[in-house]
Amino acid sequence: MHAVEKLPLKNDWMAVVFLSILALLVVVKVLYPNRFKSLLACFFSKNYFLDYAHDRQEILGLFHMVLFLIQNMILGLFLYLYSEETGFFLEEKGFHVYFKYVIFATVCIVAQYGFAKGVSLFFRFQRIFETCNYIKSSYLKAGALFYLPVLLCWIYAYPNSQTMFYLALFLGGFLWLIRWILILLFNIQIIKEKLFYFILYICTLEIVPVVLLVKWMV
Repeated sequence: MHAVEKLPLKNDWMAVVFLSILALLVVVKVLYPNRFKSLLACFFSKNYFLDYAHDRQEILGLFHMVLFLIQNMILGLFLYLYSEETGFFLEEKGFHVYFKYVIFATVCIVAQYGFAKGVSLFFRFQRIFETCNYIKSSYLKAGALFYLPVLLCWIYAYPNSQTMFYLALFLGGFLWLIRWILILLFNIQIIKEKLFYFILYICTLEIVPVVLLVKWMV
């Protein structure tokens, strides 16, 4: 008989994070079964945005808040693993560093939302902002859930694989690209009617914050 290699225990806190994410997903699934199922299918169908359009301003509802937390926990894991693999912006390791990444992701998203909200009120294109933000945030939540199995494979199945590292980056970029293609297709009518405001939204509220963030990190 061959001995089974024991998994290293240095990442025990990651197992706790995954269990916490799964527990929160169970809560959402039990409380909002139909809505949760519809959200997972939003990449393939517009039913979620049509059926729950009346909730687009309900950002403090339980459904949105729990999924927002899950989303940021997954983003924090990705940032931590990327930094661990590349050594970029990572001087220490452990849960406290991961927690900082979760806070960092949360602050960035909240700050961008607040800034975007203010600009939309100033230039009076609230309708475009509310529609795009609702669709964008929904795709981000669903994309994070789809990315969760990739992180599990990255950590436990192929922890030191360069191939898995590049595959994870490729899949993350692919989900991001598909998300934006779907956002553009979903808002094609608004784009035609309000092209100037849509370009203003994309440039000032999407491109500029990312450029500033990358410049700050570099």
